[in-house]
Amino acid sequence: MHVLLFLLLTAKKSLTGLMTGHSIGPIKDVYVLNENNKMTWSATPATAVTWTPLVSRALPAPHFAYSPVVRAGGFIFVSGMVGLDPAHGGLVDGGMAAEVQQILINLSELCKELTFGLEKLMLVRIYCADFSQFGVLNQHWQAFFEGRTPPARTSLGVDALPLGALVEMEFQFAIDSSLP
Repeated sequence: MHVLLFLLLTAKKSLTGLMTGHSIGPIKDVYVLNENNKMTWSATPATAVTWTPLVSRALPAPHFAYSPVVRAGGFIFVSGMVGLDPAHGGLVDGGMAAEVQQILINLSELCKELTFGLEKLMLVRIYCADFSQFGVLNQHWQAFFEGRTPPARTSLGVDALPLGALVEMEFQFAIDSSLP
C-alpha cells in the first residue's frame, strides 16, 4: 500500500502545473489496492489535468462547436476529421477513397504546422459508415503508411457520420511533454 500511495502522491505532484488552460477538474474518488489485495477508498484526491486548445490554420474550420486539436501534457488529441476540403470547407466529392485521402492530407498538413512528424502518431480511431468499402479505406491507409510504422488503430462501423461523410478518423499523438 505504501508503494501505491507513494505513486499516487508522485503522480499528483508531477501533474500539478503541467499546463495552463482548461481543467478536467479534480478526481474525487480514488481507490487503491491495500495489502490484502482489496480495493479501498483513499481520501487523497488526484490533481486535475489541464488541457489547452491548439489553433490550426491547416485544418478546415469546424462546422460545429468543438476544439479540433487539444494538448494535455505529452499528448495531442485531434478531434474526428471527415474529408473536408480546406479550400471550401465542404466534404470532398469522390466517395470513400477521396474522403480518406483528404483526411490523411489534412493530417499531414497539421503535422507540418505543429512541427512534429507522423512517428509521434500513436493511435487512430476510424469510424466507417459503409463497411462494404472498408477495403478501399485500407488500400489508402496502407499506401499512406508505406515505409513507416503505422499507429495502433481501432475501426468501428457506424450508421451515420456528420455531414454525410463515409469515414471519420480521430488521432492521438504522444509528444515530448517538455516542449512548449
